[in-house]
Amino acid sequence: MFVGKYYLNLEQYDSALAEFRAAAETAPQLPFVHFNLGHTYLKKQDYQQACDEFLKDTSIEPDLALNYEELGDTYWLLEDDKNAENSYREAPRRDPRLMNSHFGLAKVYERREKYLPALAEIDAAVKLDPARTDLHYVRGQVLLHLGRKEEAKKELEAAVNMDNQRRGEREKQMETRTVPSPELLQDPQ
Repeated sequence: MFVGKYYLNLEQYDSALAEFRAAAETAPQLPFVHFNLGHTYLKKQDYQQACDEFLKDTSIEPDLALNYEELGDTYWLLEDDKNAENSYREAPRRDPRLMNSHFGLAKVYERREKYLPALAEIDAAVKLDPARTDLHYVRGQVLLHLGRKEEAKKELEAAVNMDNQRRGEREKQMETRTVPSPELLQDPQ
């Protein structure tokens, strides 16, 4: 399974799948093997297979909140809002620190044009991770739909400013980074 994680981190999904499948065949009740298979299928955009694997992992590890959060993300991508909502609701019951479940619920409600519940969920997500630009952007969009244009404008501007600040920091890091010169360290011949 560790080799599978190695390949998954390198974004070599076919190799990761081969390793995780081998682990699942050897020990089908192994914790996290189906979670990792689901995550790999999700990366390969095989959403139905990802759902199947996350569901298998919930039967092995019913209290693992990340299974439900990943299921929510997968159902969201399949445009199955009802199952996405149920999964996103289940995740914070098991771990209230999971911000992405609130974010997912906000997106489900926004797609359904239920803007007040969307705002409540996006506010919960922002409270858990105020530095996430995408949260502020979605919050701005929800506020626009609610007709709260001034608040929306401020929220969208905050998202742009956060992105610009991060970009500036990365550029500054790149400017100060020096290229190593091993040729200068060698004795002249």
